[in-house]
Amino acid sequence: MGIQIMVVPGIKSLIGVDAFISSSFSEITIDEYSYTKFPERTRFSIAHEIGHLILHREWYEKYGPKNMGEYLTFCDRVDGQLYKYTEIQAQTFAGMVLVPKNLLAKELKSRVGVIPSNIEPELLTYAIQDLPEVFQVSDAVILRRLQKEGFVKSNPNCRR
Repeated sequence: MGIQIMVVPGIKSLIGVDAFISSSFSEITIDEYSYTKFPERTRFSIAHEIGHLILHREWYEKYGPKNMGEYLTFCDRVDGQLYKYTEIQAQTFAGMVLVPKNLLAKELKSRVGVIPSNIEPELLTYAIQDLPEVFQVSDAVILRRLQKEGFVKSNPNCRR
């Protein structure tokens, strides 16, 4: 995709995010600690930032940060609701890319014999313990994907 990954120490503590993509879509800047210690988080962050490129290209080119120095002012100058909406979309995109519905369903069927529908997540605990390793994502990503696809019930009191 022609995107350079820039690993920078301390950006999470400095600007409050693990990663961001430049408005030119030429580089993704990612926190060094996250990059070296949390490979699953890194994969998700990169997929999330690519989601911005694919889903929000025009908006991001106009309003997105050109570099790390602009990131803080970027957050201050854009509409908060719109920014939150784009973040949710990019998060959903990343989950769908890294844990595709058809592969998730196939894994579930091979483990429990059926593709579950809207069951309590706890009923699948035994069968899905290694799914984060299989898909190389966090437990939270697996749970969100299971909920998003309706395989397990969502907790309406828990915002994700």
